[in-house]
Order: sequence, then structure tokens, then C-alpha cells
Amino acid sequence: MEIENNYINQVAQANKTNVVSPYGETKEEIDYSEYTISEIRDIPYAEAKENYDQIMERVTNLDKQGVDDEESFVAIMQLAKINLSDNNKLNEVLYETMRLTDDPKDAMFLDYEIQVNLQDYYYGKDITASFVISDSNDSGHAHKELNRTQLSNINMDDFINKMLETFTNDYNTAKDPTLKEQYKSIVDGYNLFKESYDQAVTEPYYA
Repeated sequence: MEIENNYINQVAQANKTNVVSPYGETKEEIDYSEYTISEIRDIPYAEAKENYDQIMERVTNLDKQGVDDEESFVAIMQLAKINLSDNNKLNEVLYETMRLTDDPKDAMFLDYEIQVNLQDYYYGKDITASFVISDSNDSGHAHKELNRTQLSNINMDDFINKMLETFTNDYNTAKDPTLKEQYKSIVDGYNLFKESYDQAVTEPYYA
């Protein structure tokens, strides 16, 4: 798997060395060279944002070695959230939602689901799960990826409330056990998304 994927392009104990910043502050420089993919995925957003280049270098090296191919892909997608939009809080929420979703397959599913839902929400489409197909030209999903400005302008409170309301209702009304389980995964994912959002908006702002 190569890092140059269009979607990606938007993206152990550490040995620490003290370095002095231009402002006279001492900063701990972290060595990520021995980190596993799982350890990289568990790095909190603030640390990942501050040390993006070093962390991406480690992921790139592991990816070239073919180490944990699936989880490497998820780690790259996760890191891509750091620079996804001009809204730092939104970037943090998307990053943390992926970080806290342990299973790589679940993380990929949820990431794609949220991407489709954000597009549909922005373009005023009816909100349906990513796997719902419609034959009508007037409905179905909006297959237009959102740019940084469009993502930054989304009302996150309204988006989250609408997603939870819609998919909770879909879960409650689903009769097929398999379908019900799929909707449960989406509802669980958006509850995690909401927890990450609530945490992010209570934190002090940092650029």
C-alpha cells in the first residue's frame, strides 16, 4: 500500500531528549522510531499535531515494510484528520474518534460513514447510512468530497444531534438482525464522536 493515495494526501516507551525552544522553554523531543502501529494509533491528538512530521515518518517507514498493512492504512487516515479542515476542534474530534475505535475494520467503516454523512448533511440530502442505495436521481448520497472551508462551516452540534436522532430511529425500527447490528455500530460510533466533541469543546483553544 502506498502513501500517495488521494484520500491519504489530505495526512513502547519513547526515548526523550530535552531541547530548548526559541522562547527559552524546554521541550521534550520524543523518539518515535521504535513505535508500533498500535502505539502510534494511540497517540492523543495534541501530541500527534505537535509531532506530525516525526510520527508520519515512522508510519511511512512501517508502511514500506508492509507491517500491519490494514492498521497502517488506518493510522495514515487517522493522521490525515490533523490537517483535514480549518476547524481545529473538528479535526480533533475526527482524529480522536478513530483513535478510540480499537478495531481497524470498525475504524475504517466509521470513518467512511461519517464522511458520507457529512457530505449528505452539507448538501441537504436525506440522511441515510452509507450502505443504503437509492435508484432515484433525486435522492441517494452526495458524492462530492467537502473541501477544508466547507468542512469548517458545518454546525457540529446540529450535525451530531441529527445523526444520533436519525440512526437511533433506524436502529429501533430495523427488523432484520444483521441490519440492526449495522445501525447499532453507527449509533455507537456517533456516541463516541459526541464524547470526543464534548471533550474537545471544553478544552482551551490551541492553534
